[in-house]
Amino acid sequence: MNRRPHLRPFTVVGLALLVACQAEAPRPAVDSPSVVVSNGNPADLPVWDTGSPDLVLGGGGATSFDRVVAIQGLPDDAFAVADRSQSVRFFDRGGELTQTVGRRGDGPGEFRNIVGMIDHADSILVWDGSARRITVINPSGAVVRTAAVSLDWFWSPWPIASSGEALLIASPTFPTHSDTEQREQFLHVLRMERDGTTGDTIETYSNGTKGTISALGTSLLEPLLQPAAISGGRAGVAFVGDAAEHRVESFAASGAKRFSSSWDGPSLAVSDSEAAAAMEYEVDRFPSEFGPKLRRANDERGVASSKAAYDHIVVDAAGRAWIRMGSRPWSTEPAQWLVLGPEGESEATIMLPQAFVPFVIEEGYLLGVQPNELGVEVVTRFPLIRPVT
Repeated sequence: MNRRPHLRPFTVVGLALLVACQAEAPRPAVDSPSVVVSNGNPADLPVWDTGSPDLVLGGGGATSFDRVVAIQGLPDDAFAVADRSQSVRFFDRGGELTQTVGRRGDGPGEFRNIVGMIDHADSILVWDGSARRITVINPSGAVVRTAAVSLDWFWSPWPIASSGEALLIASPTFPTHSDTEQREQFLHVLRMERDGTTGDTIETYSNGTKGTISALGTSLLEPLLQPAAISGGRAGVAFVGDAAEHRVESFAASGAKRFSSSWDGPSLAVSDSEAAAAMEYEVDRFPSEFGPKLRRANDERGVASSKAAYDHIVVDAAGRAWIRMGSRPWSTEPAQWLVLGPEGESEATIMLPQAFVPFVIEEGYLLGVQPNELGVEVVTRFPLIRPVT
């Protein structure tokens, strides 16, 4: 099977089908964090576990979801869920709906394309990527204020960490290119003020060179090649990495670099069996008429010779980074996650269902989404079990 150099398109729901590009943004100098944390093999770490779900919400009836894009934790284990209906629904700990805010539109409290939510002081900040606007909602569900975002040369930015006063955001940008040229993608990390005005770019990460976008709008074997992952949480910190190696960097919401953390990991070479499984998975995802096109593209372009070290990061309430080490969506086997402590030290590993995507991680549970036995998306909460030491 043919191989080609490692490609690293940015991993965010919706970006895999990107076909539009924008003018190239300025690239600041990149300085390495002064603190470097080197960890050993994750196989030597304690193993955490989960119990059976104690909450499953959705799947039909009065409560259902149309592709969840964000879940935000609230006091007393309540939570808010945003999906493609362009509304934010508030639930108490038991899963009872207490409030619905927003609908599709351009007015106050309305949204065109919610791409993220984040805890901001004592409220929730909802990010509308299409309207380029932030909406602040208090815990009771009232819209406090809105602010336009001054990011003319960014494509779909989203918030990753908040200090209550300043906000750290991330956005990919793409240089203009022709149909026959290769292009390089960049992820920018910026600091934004509360009024929506943007400060300096803190860091820029290259996501690698990618070949021409095909008529399908995606690169081949996307599950193996998902890259840079980035996440922030209520602890006011963010973790980001380009997944080309077993390493992440951490930032404070002020934009200050905190540290770089690395760990020993397995080889990133793509085996023939992985490449074949990924191809079958990709073919099955598309309507039958696209299958032959994918296979022809595979014969012409080959597949990647290396894969991403990880493809997802979630920051928990204590400032830990939960890192999914590789992605095998075609598999029914659980996925292994590495847990890094707030200062970058490795703490544990945990196996989670392959299709489960956590959004909120507290000391005693994980709250996220996964498909049920009928393939319908449901919000699920797992109790978190940590060995007593």
